[in-house]
Amino acid sequence: MNPAVSVVIVNYNGKAWLKKCLGSITNQDYPKEKFEIIVVDNQSKDDSIGFLKGNFPSVKIVESGGNLGYAGGGNVGYSEAKGDYVALMANDMIFKADWLRTTVDFMEKNERTAVASGVLITGEDFSGRRDAVNLSPVFTGREDAREITESIMPWGGACIIRKKLFDLPFDSEHFCYCEDAYLGLNSWLRGYDVKVLKDAPALHMGSVTIGFMSPMQVYWNERNRLTNALVFLKPLTLILLSPLYIFDVFLKTLYFTARLKPELLATMYSAVLWNFYHIIKVLGKRKRIQEGRVAKDTIILSKLCTEMYGNNSLLKRSLNLVFSAYYRLIKGILAALGV
Repeated sequence: MNPAVSVVIVNYNGKAWLKKCLGSITNQDYPKEKFEIIVVDNQSKDDSIGFLKGNFPSVKIVESGGNLGYAGGGNVGYSEAKGDYVALMANDMIFKADWLRTTVDFMEKNERTAVASGVLITGEDFSGRRDAVNLSPVFTGREDAREITESIMPWGGACIIRKKLFDLPFDSEHFCYCEDAYLGLNSWLRGYDVKVLKDAPALHMGSVTIGFMSPMQVYWNERNRLTNALVFLKPLTLILLSPLYIFDVFLKTLYFTARLKPELLATMYSAVLWNFYHIIKVLGKRKRIQEGRVAKDTIILSKLCTEMYGNNSLLKRSLNLVFSAYYRLIKGILAALGV
């Protein structure tokens, strides 16, 4: 029995990458009559739609009418999807031929799993290091090279979702970045889990739409990670984690200043302040999310990556040791209080 699957790709000016991405999807060994491919185009200006019509005529094209970002575009595609499962994919991903079958088979055998994604490979081919995607204690996305089988979040550009569990997977206002953390946190909070499948790797060509360390990336990362924390965590957890968050912002302030990047510094603080300027809206989101809460915060914190930073310098390793000790203390306090 092969359940129906809808593959949703969000595209914005990704014509150069669509051939590789869609080629890997149309070559899946899953029964062709059991999966549809939907491309949501966020008003691309590079003739992506003309390319799709000429080269992939079986693909269903949905024009969003504007640039809704990955979150908004993903929601549009999700609404159009007819499958029992929805595979959300970024336009800069390449998949092995058994990706759909592997992920669907796993979901069919694991009813408590809301979302699953494979390990992430960044590079030219599938021989690179395999990382899971996870969140740090300050809700920044991190590659987690540990042999983990579950994570607080899926990789949003290559994940499969049990459609009946969510009206929509993302908060459309996230636009891009941290929308996958939103999906994962929502899954855990409601009593489901998010799994990492090491035998379903996805090759990521990496930030081709926005660009690494661009003002746009900094803005949406900073704004959305704080929104997620405010929406999903209990007040005591937020208070206890706040020293880590404040210090992280302080370190980034030093970094952007030292690198003579005033535009990134201003962008970061603009993103942080957005949450306070719009606190009524944020609290409204929080109320809706908390109404579905089943799990305690200790469950959520137990799934986070234990390190805040990489380990490629003595300074980062030292900071990780200090912050990890404090983070363990936080988890112990919350566990003792039953939070």
